[in-house]
Amino acid sequence: LALPLTTMSFLGLDLGATNAKAGVVDGSGRVVAFEARPLAAAGEVAARLSPREVVERLMRCGSLALAAAGVEWRAVRGVGVGTPGAIDDGVVLAAANLFEGHGPAPLRSLVATAAAELAGCPVPVVLVNDADAALWAELSTGAARGDVAMLTLGSGVGCSVATAGRVVAGATGTLEGGHMIVNASPDARPCTCGSRGCLEAYASAKAVAASYRERSGADRDCAAVFRLADDGDPLALDVVDHAARYVAVGAINLIRILDPAAVVLAGGVAAAGDAFLQRVRANMDRLDWTCLPRRSDRLALAASGPHTGVIGAACAVKAQLQAPEPGRAPPALSRLPS
Repeated sequence: LALPLTTMSFLGLDLGATNAKAGVVDGSGRVVAFEARPLAAAGEVAARLSPREVVERLMRCGSLALAAAGVEWRAVRGVGVGTPGAIDDGVVLAAANLFEGHGPAPLRSLVATAAAELAGCPVPVVLVNDADAALWAELSTGAARGDVAMLTLGSGVGCSVATAGRVVAGATGTLEGGHMIVNASPDARPCTCGSRGCLEAYASAKAVAASYRERSGADRDCAAVFRLADDGDPLALDVVDHAARYVAVGAINLIRILDPAAVVLAGGVAAAGDAFLQRVRANMDRLDWTCLPRRSDRLALAASGPHTGVIGAACAVKAQLQAPEPGRAPPALSRLPS
């Protein structure tokens, strides 16, 4: 007899512009073991790694997570991979911060080949956009319901939308709200996508670090800038508030266009917690209209915490096992089956 999905182990892989993350997730959505590693080694540039090199790092991270959970590769029921960028049939067509000079990246087939070698048998693999994976995690835990928009604030900025509890893929699967233009002035910040003034250029972890470096001359990563702000450093406070202001602009735009019940913030920047949430809300109140009730109370933090990406990727492959077309996750779902 086939085992119920709730008793099985799934591997969620979360590919970011700077880090590889892996989580062993059981059928109920609980993270059994988690591992995170820098994507690039010393002297390497993560954005220039080939698809094969990236998959090698992801699989190494996944193996470490499985070892920590005491789960063998052959016991993995499926592998879900969340990645930035536009995806078509298991191929990343383009990603602003990955695969520079390498063209489309066939991640699903590369991961499937590597997983089969490690497990000694074929392993189902599904590839999903990282923002969609994050929203799937929220839908599966019940933290997000109905009409919801999500902004994932990490090395880049992603966006995902659900209506009536179903993820919206868009006409071409290229829903890139993180690249909505929030500053149209000629001197707006350039973005890695080739445009200027994108939300990502102002609200991502890279943008926070770059803003602090430009104004102080000191090289600090985003987490360090937030720690300085927590300690009351005036410059760091201003940099964080600047990022919060642009997140507020993005959230207001999503609310006015989509009228969701909630805009959920996920990712490393959002992991700063309630203090950052309140800064974004305060900026929303300053920027929002006065002719109708303000909407800052619709802003919320993701409930699945720092493991959102791996949980969502695992949820996607769990759903794939019940999808009609092998190898592809269903484009939308309301709540994952138990």
